[in-house]
Amino acid sequence: MPNFAPVTYLDPFEVAASLRTRWGSFRRQEDGMSLLPVRGAPENADDPDDEAGFGFYKRAGVRSGKWPEMKTLLDRIERLGEGQEFGRVWLELYPAGYRGRWELDDSAYGTRFSRAYLALRWNPQATLFAGTEWQVLTPGWVTLVNHRAPRSALNGGEWDAVALVIDGRKREASDE
Repeated sequence: MPNFAPVTYLDPFEVAASLRTRWGSFRRQEDGMSLLPVRGAPENADDPDDEAGFGFYKRAGVRSGKWPEMKTLLDRIERLGEGQEFGRVWLELYPAGYRGRWELDDSAYGTRFSRAYLALRWNPQATLFAGTEWQVLTPGWVTLVNHRAPRSALNGGEWDAVALVIDGRKREASDE
């Protein structure tokens, strides 16, 4: 399997336009990238990989209706991925000049979920790396990325790049 596989196109305009009001909600990480968690484990969870307690974060405002553009986009993604369930969902902001460190996800959670990126605001010098492959994301294209391969990111552009990251997996068959 290739490390990057474009799947489908979704118009990201409404969410991308609404980002301006969310800049203050991003949390800067040690390496300079910023994150805005949308869905995941409760902050006080004993096991952040235990998806049984996953939900949408109040801070993101998706379920409370304070961010209707994101709710609409996630509803569209959920309909497209019928038979899939969400894991973690977050926004990654790569500032201009960003050079990420290489990471490898060998967690149990990582083996259960696939990862997709949807570029909301991107530039031609922002690149994702997975294994020996690289990809300049195209805004609107949902792209599956092999997060089990060593990966990194680089933004050599003049403006920030933002992507919605969605972990998903096939729903398990019910016992009924």
